[in-house]
Amino acid sequence: MFRYTSLAALALIDQGRLGLDDPVTKWLPYFTPPSPDGESSVITVRNLLNHTAGLAYGFSQPVDGPYRQAGASDGIDSSGLTLEENLRRLATVPLLFRPDEQWRYSLATDVLGAVIVVVHGKPLPAAVHDLVTGPLGLWDTGFVVVDASRLSAAYRNGEGGAFRMADEQYLSWGTGRVHFSPGRVLDPTAFPSGGAGMVGTTPDFLRALEELRRGGGVWFGRRLTLAQLNADPVGVDAARHGVKVREDGKMPSPHTFRHSKAMQMLKSGASMAEVQSFLGHADILLYIINRFA
Repeated sequence: MFRYTSLAALALIDQGRLGLDDPVTKWLPYFTPPSPDGESSVITVRNLLNHTAGLAYGFSQPVDGPYRQAGASDGIDSSGLTLEENLRRLATVPLLFRPDEQWRYSLATDVLGAVIVVVHGKPLPAAVHDLVTGPLGLWDTGFVVVDASRLSAAYRNGEGGAFRMADEQYLSWGTGRVHFSPGRVLDPTAFPSGGAGMVGTTPDFLRALEELRRGGGVWFGRRLTLAQLNADPVGVDAARHGVKVREDGKMPSPHTFRHSKAMQMLKSGASMAEVQSFLGHADILLYIINRFA
């Protein structure tokens, strides 16, 4: 889902209440996962925002991988854990790499959510409402669905077509496995996962993207600018952040260039409808995930 949690963190940074280079331990003293070599590492808020903290998702590891052995949740299953309990389990597992050395999509946004809780002084759902969804009037976006009749059914691919998911669904993901509980969003006791726990409607989603395109003034603008937010967090030193260039000099996926063009279109004033027409109905989702995650 769109990372409203990251927007909440940016709003706090813009207010001067949170620093990009604050160590996570300033707010979460217990979150001290060791480096691969066993030494201590400093993970910053910036690392959490741009997924260079050294963390991962459990589903991206083998079925018996370290996150599963530690009992850590990816935030999309019915674990019965609290947010802090989950992060304490995550903190027992060594990082995949030292912070800033590589890029890896990860549970960093869940950690960021816990930071927001401490900084803002309210549970994550209330904090995201105060900082992001409330100011923009996104009344259909949150961590819990009250009216189950409005929730879209979740389906999985299978032989012969698509099939509705079970209450506890396991899906293959490379050498790993996704444990997904579609009904989690109906459970107010499920811990609020900053990276995967929110739901919303298409109108809310597009309204948030349009606000970003216009500069995000409802959320920030005092310390953070649109130019800063549009800057590539990986930068020119892409190779050390896990973005590999083939020997022939070409990027491994055409999506890289299509999404760069899409960003140029938005900066030039194009509407989301024009960008969607350029990217296609399926690729617009990849663009949103890659650009705004």
